[in-house]
Amino acid sequence: MAFFNILITGVQEPARPAQSHGEAFESMRAILPLIFLLWVSPLSWSGTAGVADEAALRDALAKAETEEDPGEVDRALEALCSLLVEEGRYAEALPLFRRLVELRAAGDDRLGEADARYWLGILLGETDQVEEASRQQRRALALLRSLDERHLAEEAAVQNELAVLAYQAGRYREAEQGFRQVLALRRSLWGDSHPQTAAAMENLAWALAQEGDYAQAEQLLLQGVEIQERHRGPDHLETAHSLSNLAGFYLDIGRHRDALPLIERVVEIRRARLPPFHPDLADGLQDLASVHQALGEMESAGRLFRESLEILQRTDAPSPVDEAVGLNNLAVLYYYQGRLAEARPLEERAVELVRRHLRPGHPVTAEFLNNLARLYSALDRLEDAERLYREAIATTREALGAEHPQLAGWYTNLARLRLRQGKSGEALRLADRAVGIYRRSQGPASPNLSIALLVRGRAALATDRAVEARRDLLTALELRRRLGENHPLVGEALRWLGRAEAELGERTAALEHLRQATAIYAHWLRSTAIGGHQDEALRGRVREAFVDHVSLLHRFDPVGALDEALSSAQRAHTSGAGRALRGLAARLAAEDPALASRIRRQQDLVLRREALERKLQKTFTGDRGAGGEQGRLRRQLDRLERRIDALDREIGRDSPDFARWVQGEPLSVADLQRLLDPGETLLVLLVGERESFVWALARERALFYRVAVERERLEGAVRWLRRGLEHPGDGLGFDQLRAWRLRQLLLGPAEPLLYGRKRLLMVLDGPLQALPLEVLPDRPPGRGEEPAWLGIQYATALLPSVGSLALLRDDLPPSRASQPLLAVAAPLPPAGSPALQPLPEAEVEARAIARTLSGDMERDLLVGSRASESELLSRPLSRYRVLLFATHGLLQGNGDPALLLTPGKEEDGLLTAGEIASLSLDAEWVILSACNTAAADGDSRGQGLGTLARAFFHAGTRALLVSHWAVDSNATVALTTTLFRELPKGGGKAEALRRARQALLETPAWRHPYFWAPFILVGDGR
Repeated sequence: MAFFNILITGVQEPARPAQSHGEAFESMRAILPLIFLLWVSPLSWSGTAGVADEAALRDALAKAETEEDPGEVDRALEALCSLLVEEGRYAEALPLFRRLVELRAAGDDRLGEADARYWLGILLGETDQVEEASRQQRRALALLRSLDERHLAEEAAVQNELAVLAYQAGRYREAEQGFRQVLALRRSLWGDSHPQTAAAMENLAWALAQEGDYAQAEQLLLQGVEIQERHRGPDHLETAHSLSNLAGFYLDIGRHRDALPLIERVVEIRRARLPPFHPDLADGLQDLASVHQALGEMESAGRLFRESLEILQRTDAPSPVDEAVGLNNLAVLYYYQGRLAEARPLEERAVELVRRHLRPGHPVTAEFLNNLARLYSALDRLEDAERLYREAIATTREALGAEHPQLAGWYTNLARLRLRQGKSGEALRLADRAVGIYRRSQGPASPNLSIALLVRGRAALATDRAVEARRDLLTALELRRRLGENHPLVGEALRWLGRAEAELGERTAALEHLRQATAIYAHWLRSTAIGGHQDEALRGRVREAFVDHVSLLHRFDPVGALDEALSSAQRAHTSGAGRALRGLAARLAAEDPALASRIRRQQDLVLRREALERKLQKTFTGDRGAGGEQGRLRRQLDRLERRIDALDREIGRDSPDFARWVQGEPLSVADLQRLLDPGETLLVLLVGERESFVWALARERALFYRVAVERERLEGAVRWLRRGLEHPGDGLGFDQLRAWRLRQLLLGPAEPLLYGRKRLLMVLDGPLQALPLEVLPDRPPGRGEEPAWLGIQYATALLPSVGSLALLRDDLPPSRASQPLLAVAAPLPPAGSPALQPLPEAEVEARAIARTLSGDMERDLLVGSRASESELLSRPLSRYRVLLFATHGLLQGNGDPALLLTPGKEEDGLLTAGEIASLSLDAEWVILSACNTAAADGDSRGQGLGTLARAFFHAGTRALLVSHWAVDSNATVALTTTLFRELPKGGGKAEALRRARQALLETPAWRHPYFWAPFILVGDGR
């Protein structure tokens, strides 16, 4: 048996953080497959060379024991241990190694005993018995040093393993000292340019990196790569390993662009040198996916994560833990894309797998628990998140000790959660523990220390210790600036530092730091504008930074900073419908028809990709038999993403202004006032966690004011009011008093700008997007007179974003459609669907509107059996100014929301959002006379306009009529038909809708807002 090199790899811990922005332990973590920290070569037994049959080896051992031949027993034990180690059967090998140690100790074979103890120590380390492993290695080292002749190579191997154990335990300074001794020994044995020396350099580099000595770590890793390339060649697998180490280092310190070409080389080498479904190739693909994720290139990351998962599932004997790793990494990607509902079942399945297949208390389980806890926190399941964080802490403390840096990471995460729960005192104590562990284990320059300091600073700020908070935040900022001045993590430190300085009354410094933070975030938003997915987890923090900026501006200069504050508010707003409208404007503005066609294809493919991803996600929640379907969907996604990438490059080459269109720069107050008509007011609302803000703009005047209400209180008020609106017959009624109070709170200061106006344009935010503000009355109940409802006082329209006002009024050309109406109504429900009742009223509605608009009753009225997808698609849809869908709106779980059509022989009877987005419209208005078409993907509790609205804007409409809840059919018919009768009388769409509402309100049976208020106009009110 021979001593051999043990090399720490770029994934030296069972799971290395692979954050979107270099934030170790900050959020969910991509977990790389569990690998052993050694290069295992087969052991050999000279007496049975070539024997690989376990039964024969056990027979040989039994015979040697019967014959009481110690030498033969030694050789048989060694050979059997070799076989078991090679097969990964460490638990079975352990007792045999103990016997081998005893045998050699009794025979006074000190070199042989040192060899056996070394191997025993390795196996103990791999089975998490770290303390005993260290004792065995120290005893092996003592035996080697007691020999008359020095065995430097063997001493280096044992020293290396001791350093590895110290590293795994989080004792980085001890590990550094050990690796330095190993490097000195190997240099004395083999010189400065030997691969063994390179391995020692790389191990030392990882310890230095954990202590924050990035410059020396990088130098050593670069030397390691150079040595491997010189000795083994540029395409050798060991060279790929060294490249992976260097790339992992760059990824961990936020130098993602430097990591990318290195990992690309690693994958290229492994594709060429390894079988197509080798686990090491999966490792490289996951590394490459993490780099793309860190760069915000979510499409490429998704493709690579999926390919890696497919490899892990298609190996001859797929490891359940490897499958859990792949599921976790896909869940992490979805988390960063803001697709939390899709991430949850994947992460829960991953936790289930590791709980079942790893021993109880395994430290790697804590990695998965942390990720699921972070996901639950994002889903507002705070108690479940707290339980999992505490389990991760207990598991890690028991397995790795009270001073391990991973434990500090869990303390930091739990502290952040306790801040959300209002337990700032406990958060401060937890963050303080984390800071102490990081300083003791990693030194004062650790990147992880910056995270713990930032959380401790936040906790200090929450407990009225602004001076202490500023000190921690300044240190965190100094550490993070090593990542680059424009790194988003620098922006986060600047944001919280600005808040601490504001509490200390340091106005100039606070504003300057918030301005620097928002400048960094604005740069990030611009750089991620094209190509679909963004890092939605970061976007949430970016949004709050803009809200903080607005808050400070209002606090220090509410009049002079109106423009600057409104600019930050526009960057804080997120709207899928607004982005779709910008995309429509971009392609219509393209003077080259070929360019416009490419832009449309790119946008269509992005939406098709999202639909395929939802289909793929559903396959992961089933049994393993879905692997074939997963592979088919992955291949489709790969083809789509390559086409999207190619189109992105072409569009970027031919249309440098495309990014400006898609991102949209903020509009100034003067710009907006120029766009407003006389008698028109624009309201912009921004909802923060602790306070909200309102801008009220008319052509001649502007207001900017603060609303002292927390987001949680607004959410509660909206939920309560919606309950009375959605279920008017449950005895609760509509709470007019609370509705009036909400109007006074939000709009009271703006009433002077509303008085005498005719039209009210609104840009809503947060929970307010789930409530039609039209139901807010101008007085409380009990005054003996009917209230004036906002939606009756004013002609109202909802804008998807502030910038959409300019798109609708300046940039989008009017519709050139020549036909007045295409109506799809009263489809035949599929058999066996009792919940989907026929809609005879819808046919009445469609015919009445068609008569009003002089539509062609025979050709353009698709009713009953003709209300099918094939009939719809047979029409030249771009020729219709108005499209009416009077049908059922459906939510398809994780799939696309859809409108019900009549099913046919090869038609499912669903017009999904993805199919809608692929239509080519040139419409002034689309009427969705169905239930819940305004809410986020059909969820009445959702915030913001959902996929259906985005799909229709993408397809080419300029306005939508959508509903907030399950509507009454008869009232809906009355409202929409009245609307189109009123439209020719002047005043625009919003005024026609107002008159239609008023007509319903004057009908005694429909006076409740449930009947007249569900529908809102999205788009320009003209």
